[in-house]
Amino acid sequence: MIDQLHFSNKEAFQTGNPYQRSLLDAIPVAIYTCNMDGYVQLYNNLIIKLFGREPIRGEDRFCCSWRTFNTDGTVADIKESPTWQCLFEGKDHATGNTLVQRPDNSFIQIRIYAERMLDDKGTLIGTMNTVTDITDQAENEAKLAYLASIVKSSHDAIISKTLDGIVTSWNNAAEQIFGYTAEEMIGQSITRLIPPDRQNEEPQIIARILRGEQIDHFETRRIHKTKKYIDVSLTISPIKNEAGKIIGASKIARDITQQKIFQKNLQETKERYRLAVATTGLGSWEIQVEEKTILLSKECRDILGIHYEGLLTLEEIKKYLHPVAAERIKQKFADVFSSPAKEQYDFEFRIIRHDGAIRWVRTRTKIYFNPDQTATRCWGTLIDVTEERIATEALEAEVSKRTSQLIDTNRQLERSNNDLEQFAYIASHDLQEPLRKIQTFINLIERNESNPELRAMYYEKVVKAANRMSTLVRDVLNYSRLSNKLIDNTTVDLNEIVEAVKQDCELTIAEKQAKIINHGLPAIEGNSAQLQQLFSNLVSNALKFSSSHPLINISASLVPATDVQVVGLPHGKPVNQYHRILISDNGIGFEKEFAKKIFEIFQRLETQSRFSGTGIGLAVCKKIVENHGGSISADSTPGQGSVFEILLPA
Repeated sequence: MIDQLHFSNKEAFQTGNPYQRSLLDAIPVAIYTCNMDGYVQLYNNLIIKLFGREPIRGEDRFCCSWRTFNTDGTVADIKESPTWQCLFEGKDHATGNTLVQRPDNSFIQIRIYAERMLDDKGTLIGTMNTVTDITDQAENEAKLAYLASIVKSSHDAIISKTLDGIVTSWNNAAEQIFGYTAEEMIGQSITRLIPPDRQNEEPQIIARILRGEQIDHFETRRIHKTKKYIDVSLTISPIKNEAGKIIGASKIARDITQQKIFQKNLQETKERYRLAVATTGLGSWEIQVEEKTILLSKECRDILGIHYEGLLTLEEIKKYLHPVAAERIKQKFADVFSSPAKEQYDFEFRIIRHDGAIRWVRTRTKIYFNPDQTATRCWGTLIDVTEERIATEALEAEVSKRTSQLIDTNRQLERSNNDLEQFAYIASHDLQEPLRKIQTFINLIERNESNPELRAMYYEKVVKAANRMSTLVRDVLNYSRLSNKLIDNTTVDLNEIVEAVKQDCELTIAEKQAKIINHGLPAIEGNSAQLQQLFSNLVSNALKFSSSHPLINISASLVPATDVQVVGLPHGKPVNQYHRILISDNGIGFEKEFAKKIFEIFQRLETQSRFSGTGIGLAVCKKIVENHGGSISADSTPGQGSVFEILLPA
């Protein structure tokens, strides 16, 4: 129809007759003309509709639009327009795409086809410009380009195929995953990738596609070009033509081989963890701090004896904590929340099971914080360590017992060494002194055989020295026989012991008109023979070291262990109280500086001529008291008597 438009000269081209103008309106294509200078001359109604405005003759040049841009959005250069190229570059026709902004600020993309117009003489009189709206086409092309870019850059294989399974497209990722190039696969059957034992999958897939179904995340196996098997996840969709008929299928294949390996390893790890948990009884728990709730695993519930499987509040869980443990945990959480430098901790505490049994458990906890250092949740493990705790405590008790025994043995060894030193002193001094006397007097007897009186006197002295030596040997033997360990312990009533001592000393008591007053003594655990020897030695000393009318008072009281200092051997159990036994007399007394010395073996404060004895009696007393886990001490003032204090475990 455009070919019917004819302009004989320049004037006709610029003005047109009514017939020509009506003919332009009848053309179903937007069309306008430009003169030799590029100014718009004639146009039809479709131009007005397309550009959203009516062109202004004498002002609009080369194009009828309000504003013109290149398709990339930059300002268009008029010299690149098709009309310019026909008018000023000598082209018979030219085509170009332009982005046009309309007065309502909407945009359309157009294609302008410009053609040179000549009059009857063949002179150039302007251009005829045909305009086509290609906005939808451009958008579709952009979408297709975008999709093509996605397909090309995708890490998933994107494949299309016919209903017969013939590959029609193959992207770069498909080559990376399956090893085949597009040239090797396009036109080939997709079954090339399917293992022999899975060939029945393809007909089933095609059947579902023909029903219009989409197959999502179908996990299967396929064969790589190198013949190795790979795990893939397939998403398959039907491809339809313009009439809506299904003509093929598009397939997205993702290589999940590493994911499968990871899942397998994870499953094996979970299984090993499950077996470990089942074997060790290790439970787990999680606290949501803001909600103040706690979730317990089955193993954790078993430890607590709880059958409820839902969430518990922190208040509800408190009843399963021993009161001491509850306070410790409260303080621990307060410390961690206030200073989250240490996010992990572990400790042991006691719980009270649902059935009332008290058990020891160990927890290891990790606390998670927000960037603002606010605690959000706590996760931890729980394991019953009651048997371990009992074993540890038993071991510690055994170690303590062995340590105590070792200390006891060391003390006994130390005392034995001291005894050996004292025995060495005895052998070198006390026992040799009567031997020297015996030797001396025998020599004197030999020299004075003719003097019966001297010989008789010297014989008497030999006998006295021999008797003293015999007494020394006997006392030393008695002292050495006092073992550091008590044997045949029984409950001994000390009142009966005192009565027995009185009977043994009744002649001396009667001779000196002595009085022994017992104010009441306790019964204790000990060796009866040793305790009788203890009281016998002390009472005998009180009777011996007195002038006349001895008065001996014996009394007892209980004192706390914290109020006294005892150096005797321990008995393996703690002592809270001691019996304080006081034995006082009105004898000759002694200087305070000798209060400790009198308990050493062979230490005598009086001469042999004034008071007989070997100096072993009080040393024996000290050893007996210490054998019973106690102590003995003395206090005295010369001429005012003495007081002996005995401390024995109650």
